[in-house]
Amino acid sequence: MMVKAREVVADRPVARTGNGNGNGATVGGEWRRERGEPNPPIASVKLLALLVCASSVMLFTAFTGAYIVLRHGFDQWPPVGLPKPPRELWINTAVIVASSLTLGWAQWAMHRNAGANARRGTLATLLLGLLFVALQVVIWNRFTAAGVRASTGSYGSIFYALTFIHALHVLVGVVALGYATVCLWRHEFWHNAVAQLDACALYWHFVGAMWLYLYVILCVI
Repeated sequence: MMVKAREVVADRPVARTGNGNGNGATVGGEWRRERGEPNPPIASVKLLALLVCASSVMLFTAFTGAYIVLRHGFDQWPPVGLPKPPRELWINTAVIVASSLTLGWAQWAMHRNAGANARRGTLATLLLGLLFVALQVVIWNRFTAAGVRASTGSYGSIFYALTFIHALHVLVGVVALGYATVCLWRHEFWHNAVAQLDACALYWHFVGAMWLYLYVILCVI
């Protein structure tokens, strides 16, 4: 009976709060490796992230396809009398790239059971995501002041549609990262913490790639 009791405790995922230097570790995926048992091939939360990314690809493809068709319908783009997209969009590009780097660092730390660095990385990514949305609002206001509104023909409507939809995707990522950040800072290392963070990172890197694609479509080509 004593042996069985110890086996149950050994199999139970237990949260570690740290090792004295601020680092925490999750036993959830770790205890499987210690017993030589394989982890599940894919976590449900990661599968959900993949499905969301796949549906978003179709959405962005439809809108950018409409943008390209509209653009080729004009002899000059932007149409005569309307300004080019704000130059400040490159700042948002730098912010979204930086946020992918900080989340990649958080992933790297989490896979090595460095809980303190994982917390810092997710918090930095969360703040950069909020900065991205705030800068997007500033850009919309400046573009509106320059005379381009959503009602300013196809040029204005497609620009605001593309950037607004992308901003919504960023906000979804911010909410997911906010939840992960709170759990990490409260030392709540759930049994599939690595899968949770990997799912957030998968979605966030996708959103970043979509912004680079939109930036090229709107400002470079």
